[in-house]
Amino acid sequence: MSVPTAGDLGTVPGPGAHAGGADTEHQAAASLGTLWVQRAQADVYTLLRDAGAAGLTDGEGSALLGSDNRLTFGRRRHELAQAGLVRDSGMRRAGPSGRAAIVWIGQWPT
Repeated sequence: MSVPTAGDLGTVPGPGAHAGGADTEHQAAASLGTLWVQRAQADVYTLLRDAGAAGLTDGEGSALLGSDNRLTFGRRRHELAQAGLVRDSGMRRAGPSGRAAIVWIGQWPT
């Protein structure tokens, strides 16, 4: 089977507020445009796929994504992980704080 591309992602669930979240959390989740979220998910997936077996931490991915919001990479990566498109590689690398960070890799869903 070939390595999937961002176009193969289909519909990955986007951001949602926690069930008990504040009204502002629900408003923020609803305000994100579906197209923006899908593009951001595709960008994150492409970075992880291209990193191959070396993978990326959220901090490394954020730096490559060039996002003003450091949380964008982690949030989109989390959605992709829930959809089975990325996974914890089992490796750890030091993050910006010096603490161990999970190294994520792209995968084709089983």
